[in-house]
Amino acid sequence: MSTNERFTYDGLFHIVIETPFENHIYNVLENPLGIAEDNVDNIKERYPNGFYSAPKVLEYKFSLDGLIEDIESGLKNTNDINLVIAWEPGEEYRENFYIMSMLVEENLNLRQYHGATHRLFDINTNEIVCELILLKDLIEFLNDPQKSLTTQQQYEEQ
Repeated sequence: MSTNERFTYDGLFHIVIETPFENHIYNVLENPLGIAEDNVDNIKERYPNGFYSAPKVLEYKFSLDGLIEDIESGLKNTNDINLVIAWEPGEEYRENFYIMSMLVEENLNLRQYHGATHRLFDINTNEIVCELILLKDLIEFLNDPQKSLTTQQQYEEQ
């Protein structure tokens, strides 16, 4: 919807899942960032004319370390952020959060919309903090899915 680096948060976006619903379904070769077919079927059943979310908050960072600094300083609140797009995860998030990769097939059912690559969870409550798109992992996944599996395993080992 919009981006602006002068405000507290970097932007707003909508999630749109509309007809043809088949365009959103995961396929290992043709749509590797798609949504599990069962999830798309649930959306189609609940929203036969398509789903259009309320505005959601977007945050851009080089790494999650920058986000952690903003949270710890009180500048930003995790309750306000729906999606973070970052180049890499960084290291500081590990003190209070953990990441689950949705680039591995066994976690595919967690992906609620096209292109989300990871989820950030609170380490103490196990609650979802926000969706992530980690660009470095995304590029590796698209270029070499097999090599990417090794990278994604690092999140499981935390």
